Amino acid sequence: MQNKVKIMAILLCSVAIYNCNSQKRFIKNDNLCELDLTLIDKLEKNPKKYDSLIARDRIVTIANDKLYESSIWKLSNGDYSLKQTNKQTNIGKWGRYYSNGKLKSIVFKHEYGYARLNKETHYDINGTITKVIDHRQADKYPICYKEAIAIVKRRMAKRDTIFSLGRDKWVTKTKDTLRTWEVFVREIDKKKEEEKSWVYRVNAVTGEIINKKEVISNPG
Repeated sequence: MQNKVKIMAILLCSVAIYNCNSQKRFIKNDNLCELDLTLIDKLEKNPKKYDSLIARDRIVTIANDKLYESSIWKLSNGDYSLKQTNKQTNIGKWGRYYSNGKLKSIVFKHEYGYARLNKETHYDINGTITKVIDHRQADKYPICYKEAIAIVKRRMAKRDTIFSLGRDKWVTKTKDTLRTWEVFVREIDKKKEEEKSWVYRVNAVTGEIINKKEVISNPG
């Protein structure tokens, strides 16, 4: 009986060590998950000055260079929306402004499917913060979006491209919540001249690829 107990203890310890090592393989330095926040200083301070241009065009490009692209448009309620994209990181910063030009909200999105990242901040008309939404959720998603993309890139062929990114969660038979990243990849078969789309589901806790399934319609 004592031998069986010892064996069970060894097995449990082995499983625990494996799970820890599995995470460490992908979470070597959480700095990898930090966003490039240089877009903060590049947000337009006075969107109203583009009123004459917005009147002629629905979306107006106000800046475009090797690093950044910025565009602005007006919403039906009179609010302004401004998007700035870092071309190197594929991260966009979306600013919403009141009709008087004062900042209303800020959210970061990844250009692959516009998955929301980091913190989303909302302001009242006086500039006071009214709400902050944590889209990082490090306690629920230890594997961040950058790590999920890196994991899939190691599996996919060089000619393939990632075109969308999302998060999901499943309730398992044991009623546990399994959180995942969904990385959508477009594969090109040069011999057959065919193009297929696949979704890689990555465990957001361990970094393991759960499965890979073909998708018929692209995610919105």
